[in-house]
Amino acid sequence: MINAQIERRLLREETRLLAAYQAEVITLVELRQRRQLLAQRRQALQEQSAEQARLRQRQLQAHTLLADLTQFCARVRGRLSARLSEPSLRGVNSVDDRRRGPRDASQATQRIVQELHAAFNLGRGHRRIAQPQAADGRR
Repeated sequence: MINAQIERRLLREETRLLAAYQAEVITLVELRQRRQLLAQRRQALQEQSAEQARLRQRQLQAHTLLADLTQFCARVRGRLSARLSEPSLRGVNSVDDRRRGPRDASQATQRIVQELHAAFNLGRGHRRIAQPQAADGRR
């Protein structure tokens, strides 16, 4: 959709062309050529306007995605902070930990990853969020 102001200007231009032809200032051939150029300009402006609308829509989608990802990262950070603040993961050994031996960082990391997979419904080996199921059981 072309801006209303631009559309009015194109209509005025076309009206002037017709008036010039009727006043015999331009020939019929010249009128046809100029009207064709005017039609091409209108088409180009419509395409440009449509492209701008598509770009605005994509920008809105990108902002929405960014907000969703920001929220997701905040949830992950919160869960990681909560898990890392537990005594067994901070390096403070409980009585049970002393009997079993100290945990290394890879074990703690593996446990956190497993809990994140469970918390966000991730299958083993997958790196994407599971899609919600529809009422009929399909994804």
